[in-house]
Amino acid sequence: MDLAHACRGDEPADVLRGDSPAGHDDDAVPRESDEFRDPIQVVGATNSLGAYPAECPLSSQDLLATKYRHLGIDTRAEFHDFAGRPFPILSGGEPIRELI
Repeated sequence: MDLAHACRGDEPADVLRGDSPAGHDDDAVPRESDEFRDPIQVVGATNSLGAYPAECPLSSQDLLATKYRHLGIDTRAEFHDFAGRPFPILSGGEPIRELI
């Protein structure tokens, strides 16, 4: 028995190496195709190094505001702590228009 097969115990070594098992056609193996991928939305641009936003700088608060909007949560709502002080759900940020 091959060491790779002995370690896993459930698949032959040729499958672990990525080779097609004997009698199996590579075309029959389901592959990820573009029609099954999630759509990707790009907002803004970065400098040539990808280090800083060149246009449309956004914050993590903007991303949270977008998520909350999609979930139906009012980002301007407040909770009150035990002393009665208001505690905002989100301290800032606006939903990203391009993702709404």
